[in-house]
Amino acid sequence: MSNFFNKLFKKLSASNKDQPLNFAEIELPPDTANYYTAIISRVIPYFNRLNEANRQKFLKRVYNFKNRKTFHFHGFDRAEEVEILICAAAIQVSFGLTNYLLPFFKDIHILSDAYQAIDSNETYIGHVAPNGIYISWKYFVRGFADYSDGVNVALHEMAHALHHENFIKETGVDWDFRKDFERLPAFFGPM
Repeated sequence: MSNFFNKLFKKLSASNKDQPLNFAEIELPPDTANYYTAIISRVIPYFNRLNEANRQKFLKRVYNFKNRKTFHFHGFDRAEEVEILICAAAIQVSFGLTNYLLPFFKDIHILSDAYQAIDSNETYIGHVAPNGIYISWKYFVRGFADYSDGVNVALHEMAHALHHENFIKETGVDWDFRKDFERLPAFFGPM
C-alpha cells in the first residue's frame, strides 16, 4: 500500500517539478490588507501578537498563498472570509519558513462538518491526501474558539501538509527544514 502512495505522490508532483520553491510574491493592495486584517484579527490570536512589520509580512503571505490555491466548498456556499482564514492557518504554521506556499497542494477542500472519506468507515474532521487538504469548517471554528486547549484541526492538517511537502523528494525538499526538523527531538524529546 505504501508503494502505491509513493507512486501516486510521484505522479501528482511531476507537474510541480518546474516550479521553484520560492515564488515571486505579489504585492498586497492596501485595501486588501485592511480587509484581511479585519477578518484575521477576529479569529487568529497568533496574528494579534505579531508586531506591525510581521503582521504585514503575514498578510502578504496569506494573500500570496490564497492566490495560488483552488478552494472547493462542500456542504455550504463559497465564502472569501473562510478562504482567508484557512490560508491564515497555513501561514501561521509556516511563518518562520522561507518556502511557505505548499506548492504540491493546489486544492483545499472545506467541508461544512465532519465527513467520511471515500472507502473509509471512519469519520474525519480533516486530512491531507495527494489531491488536496481537507478541513471541516465546523471544527476549524471550534479549534480557534478555544485556542488554549491545543486542539486545532486547521493547524494540525497544515502541519501534515508541510510535513508532506518537505519529506517527499519529488516536490523539491527544503533541506534546511529537514535538518532543523531532525534536531527537534533533542529539544522536545522523541516524536
